[in-house]
Amino acid sequence: MKMLRLNALWVVSFFAALCLFLTVEACHASGSHTEAKVLSFEGNVQRKTPSWTQWKNVQKNESLARGDQILTGPSSTCEIGVGEGTKSVVKLRADSKAALTSLDPVKIDLESGKVLSWVRGMKPGSTFQVSTPTAIAAVRGTGWEQGAHAIKVFEATVYLTGAGGQASDVPEGKGLAIGDDGKLGALFDVSNGDLDEWNEFKEKATADLELTSHGASGSAEGGFGGDNHDKGDGSSNENLSVGSAGDTGDIKALAAGEKNTDEALSTSRKDKDARGDNGGQSVVT
Repeated sequence: MKMLRLNALWVVSFFAALCLFLTVEACHASGSHTEAKVLSFEGNVQRKTPSWTQWKNVQKNESLARGDQILTGPSSTCEIGVGEGTKSVVKLRADSKAALTSLDPVKIDLESGKVLSWVRGMKPGSTFQVSTPTAIAAVRGTGWEQGAHAIKVFEATVYLTGAGGQASDVPEGKGLAIGDDGKLGALFDVSNGDLDEWNEFKEKATADLELTSHGASGSAEGGFGGDNHDKGDGSSNENLSVGSAGDTGDIKALAAGEKNTDEALSTSRKDKDARGDNGGQSVVT
């Protein structure tokens, strides 16, 4: 009888382990995992985690974590895959600084500069958000460019909430000016030049994602300070603005739940004005 119980226990353990293995393999095969990764970059691009004391140059295909900051230098850009299976792509333009405040749902805090976002393959009920000191853009699947003073939408619709409390749907092919105080201006037409640049970005992003899916690897391409990625022992010498928002099923309900974040953004802008700091365009959901 004792031997029978041991055999039964072994069978149950075996099948439990087999089920766990098959589940993990299925997740890997479907790419249904949330992460962030450097797809490509040009020029001088740096990264800093909350535990590092210094900025380090990025490397192609290196993984990024929640709380990581990315900094692009003059004439430099960086493409990052984010979201489910890293199917969505964001491109930081030159002289930009952003933080990955959350990976699931995706929230990017753009402190300065501009970012192109191509969102796709999101889980049902999930959202994708980019925040700046003046406004928050929330979407489920679309493409747009955002900075502190304007947003341009190339695909679908973006729901924008200004730091002053105004909200607006920005449709495909339109842009919207944003004031220093977060007040939203009038809609304007996106130029043909902007559309051409958007299509070029998507073509390159598609190629980079294809290389990544085939396990292609690359070494550092430029970057400040060589390819030394040893982590510092101390904590980061800069504080990340890592606000969090509720994960709701409706974009407008989500934006309503971001009231505290809006107030914080407005307060941040007032603090900058008090210091005489007129620079900065900032961060996502």
